[in-house]
Amino acid sequence: AFGIAVLFLIIGGFWYITSAGNEETAEKGKNTAINAIIGIVIIVLSFVIVQVVSKLVGTGGAGGGTP
Repeated sequence: AFGIAVLFLIIGGFWYITSAGNEETAEKGKNTAINAIIGIVIIVLSFVIVQVVSKLVGTGGAGGGTP
């Protein structure tokens, strides 16, 4: 998921840079880049939440059982 979000960030940046004054393409690129950044933040936060919860519960990681 992280790789796909980074890919969309690159695509959005490419559209924004190559818009050549076309407002519609520039807006499309800007929105794509912003949405990709939001996606990256959600992915990172979900990973952190899973790690914190697994430490609090004491499973030691995803898929682990009771030690």
